[in-house]
Amino acid sequence: MTEFTETGGRIDTERSTGAVRPRLLAYAIAAWVGMVVVALLNATLRELFVTPVAGDYPAHVVSTLTLLVALGALVYVYFGRVPMHTRAERWLVGALWAGLTVAFELLFGHFVAGDSWASLLELYDVTAGRIWVLVPLFLLVAPVLVGRLSKR
Repeated sequence: MTEFTETGGRIDTERSTGAVRPRLLAYAIAAWVGMVVVALLNATLRELFVTPVAGDYPAHVVSTLTLLVALGALVYVYFGRVPMHTRAERWLVGALWAGLTVAFELLFGHFVAGDSWASLLELYDVTAGRIWVLVPLFLLVAPVLVGRLSKR
């Protein structure tokens, strides 16, 4: 809801009360869909070009790191273009992105790609050198980090 002051200035009353604005969550979901497209492109390029040359584990590391860079750029652009988010909204967006990412990875991997639950959970085994877990962790904290870096 927007109100106007006597001088004609606008006040976003939803933001000033600390309420989470549903419209911003819709923008965040749309941005996450774009992130999925980038992640799928990244995985395709990994399988076509990196894995045949470097092998599975090096390809996993390179692919995860390049995805983190690409997602970082998308997060930065997103928060530069979408209306201001409160700190609570940034945490909520991060939790939403991380949760959707893990859910997509597990559900798509199992029900569409046909991977076993055990093989999917291996992606999160840092003791085996798997660094995929950095992606959902990054998505969790990236909105708050970008907010601090941009001082918005």
